[in-house]
Amino acid sequence: MQQHQGQHSHQVLAQALGVTRSGFYAWRKSQGSHSPRKQAQQSLDEAVATCFRLSKGRYGAERLLVDLTEQNRYHDIKTVRASMKRQGLMCQKRSPVLKQQPSWQPPKRTFGFSVADYR
Repeated sequence: MQQHQGQHSHQVLAQALGVTRSGFYAWRKSQGSHSPRKQAQQSLDEAVATCFRLSKGRYGAERLLVDLTEQNRYHDIKTVRASMKRQGLMCQKRSPVLKQQPSWQPPKRTFGFSVADYR
């Protein structure tokens, strides 16, 4: 539509494409700039993604919130979680720690006598 707007009026082009004139203007307005809220959201998403990459994907929302606070970016934990969810960022889960059997076993207590003495 933008290619042909010099040749035809917006009304003719809108009718040819089957859209309303007001719909075209609303679309054109949305293409130019984003709302302040959307811009702040994109800025937060970039900051969260950067902190997440720097932590090698190990930090969750709580630790990312601490990193963002150190950068003087103050947000709620829910906002950081929502940003991570929007971007599909999930921290790595810790691998379970396997309990190993100790190689050294303490000696059994006999209290100076054995059971054989009382049989």
